[in-house]
Amino acid sequence: MDRFIVLSLADVSQSWAQVLRAGHFVHPAYGEFDVTPDDLASMVANFQSGVRPKAPTRLVVDYDHGELTGRAAGWVTDLEVRAGGTELWAQVEWTDEAAELIRRKEYQFTSAEFTSQYVDKETGESRGATLLAFAITNRPFVEGMQPLALSEQVSQAMSDSRAAKPPAAAPVVDTGVKPRKENTMEEQIRALLKLDENADVLAAVKALRDNRTIVLEERDTLQVRLTEVTAERDDLKRQLGEASRDALLAKYEQEGKLTPAMREAWAAEMALNEPERFTALMDTLPVVVDLTERGSDGGVNAGDVKLTEAEISLGRQLGISEADLLKAKARA
Repeated sequence: MDRFIVLSLADVSQSWAQVLRAGHFVHPAYGEFDVTPDDLASMVANFQSGVRPKAPTRLVVDYDHGELTGRAAGWVTDLEVRAGGTELWAQVEWTDEAAELIRRKEYQFTSAEFTSQYVDKETGESRGATLLAFAITNRPFVEGMQPLALSEQVSQAMSDSRAAKPPAAAPVVDTGVKPRKENTMEEQIRALLKLDENADVLAAVKALRDNRTIVLEERDTLQVRLTEVTAERDDLKRQLGEASRDALLAKYEQEGKLTPAMREAWAAEMALNEPERFTALMDTLPVVVDLTERGSDGGVNAGDVKLTEAEISLGRQLGISEADLLKAKARA
């Protein structure tokens, strides 16, 4: 004959609910994972020893993982394993609203949020599988669990489930919610650096920082060298430009088309900065220097300095006064 456990009206706000069971699962977002009896035992131990949550924080039960309201449906007061360690059950203190919704069967199932490797937020110590929260829902990820009830009638089979053998591996399922990993700073760094679970995160970060320092020092050295090479290039370019200018000036001086006054006033600058324009201009000019006035040594004969008609005409075209041309010619 079946035995029944019936909660009195005074106990309506508090009841036991199955939260999770052992098995192999495939989640569309989290991939394949196993929940073992050891994982369930670890969740109980971490809850009872205050690993998470730490008092006075309480383990929350919400609606549909907080997706609708974020409000609490209840608070977990105890955890235990049943059915030979293959089922995780929670004693819940329900809110009045949640109790009424469960009584009307508007919510009938649970969905756990847990991590297989909880890292303590203060010590950084790994504490194993830990229950983070669970929700009441009508679309659970893990199926095949007992529905919610406030006045639970538990049959003899249910009562004896504490000693039952573990069920066979659960069939693959592909919908629902949600084994959740704690997104700690260490885990973010481990993922970013693609470190395996046994790697020393602090050592990896230190090595990265040291490498960055070396790279920055090398960058600064290269920047200094680049500045030096740029200066050397500019100086060589200047020297080549001046050599080309001097060659052009000498050419047109020898042809008698360029006077010292013209050289000082505008030709030197144009030959340096606009050599093609300078060449085109000089090729159109007439001879303005009477080469017969020069001696065998190439110097100018003594006597009064005078301007030729061609020099005067060219000076007018270029906006150079006769006085300035005479001064430049005399200095030459």
